[in-house]
Amino acid sequence: MTSTGRRWLLSAPLIGASITLFWLSSIPGLTVPDLGFGWQDKLVHAAAYAVYGIAVQLAVIGNRPSVSAFGLASWSLSVGLAFALTDEWHQSYVPHRVAGFDDVVADVVGLLFSCALISSVRSRFGVREQEARRPQQGGGRRRESGN
Repeated sequence: MTSTGRRWLLSAPLIGASITLFWLSSIPGLTVPDLGFGWQDKLVHAAAYAVYGIAVQLAVIGNRPSVSAFGLASWSLSVGLAFALTDEWHQSYVPHRVAGFDDVVADVVGLLFSCALISSVRSRFGVREQEARRPQQGGGRRRESGN
């Protein structure tokens, strides 16, 4: 697969998640099904933004495969928080919807969970900081020692 194809493939989940979250927040009066506890709305927010955070991280990895764990988390939290804030602002204009800072906090919890999950997966499958930052082998000349 070409690098352009890989970029698009790994960016597609972010595009889809962004469209889906915007569409869902545009539905007037949309409520969460009753799960039997009071803070179920926050759980749904956290779960949605955990998925969103994973999508952001896939897009970053697709465009910058050598990104560090800190860089990956920074991108995820920055893009995710910006989207969460603009999404709540957008909801404030939708009839029968309420924007709230508590929803943004739940979104950030989901983003943090996605950062921990992706970091754990990368660690489990052997992506180390040194390997992520190492330039590709094969382009340079080897220096030989000898007489």
